[in-house]
Amino acid sequence: MKERILVIDDETEILENFETILSDEGFEVVKASSGNEALANFEVGFFGLVITDMKMPDLSGIDVLRHVKLIDEEVEVIILTGHATLENAIMTLRDEGAYDYLLKPLEQIEGLLISVNHALERRGLRLENKVLLKKLSEANEELEHRVAERTMQLKETIAMLEAEIAERKRAVEEWEKLQQSVAWQRRPVWVSP
Repeated sequence: MKERILVIDDETEILENFETILSDEGFEVVKASSGNEALANFEVGFFGLVITDMKMPDLSGIDVLRHVKLIDEEVEVIILTGHATLENAIMTLRDEGAYDYLLKPLEQIEGLLISVNHALERRGLRLENKVLLKKLSEANEELEHRVAERTMQLKETIAMLEAEIAERKRAVEEWEKLQQSVAWQRRPVWVSP
């Protein structure tokens, strides 16, 4: 299955370039020229990656990132900007959870493709981990259930054994009393001469 990528930029030429580059690499590309158009596409389709411009007339790239993460927390987002600042980069990557922060114009297509592939790989690993954690949780619940059942069975067995031991102890005590009684009755009576 081809990975779907949503590309958002208010510059038509950039959208066309991204579509060509990413399509040539085997990705299915959906283009949007505004943040609102992108969110409308995102809400009805499945995307593994969003590449968005930072500054657009309606919504910023950060606004888009926040909205798509609310819909699918596992989606990866790459932010593009022509006006990079260290503060924006830190905020975008650390605080907002973007995968990467790239400068426009993109002079090295290889850097973009590396970022795209790594972002999609990271998403795949996180989804895989999520599935494995769910399976582990289910297995843990099943194990806890089985341990609880076995514990109950063992408690019942212990209770039965304790009752049997108590019954045997009573039987032994009765036997000992009976033997003492019999021994008392068999005791020779001494008559003094």
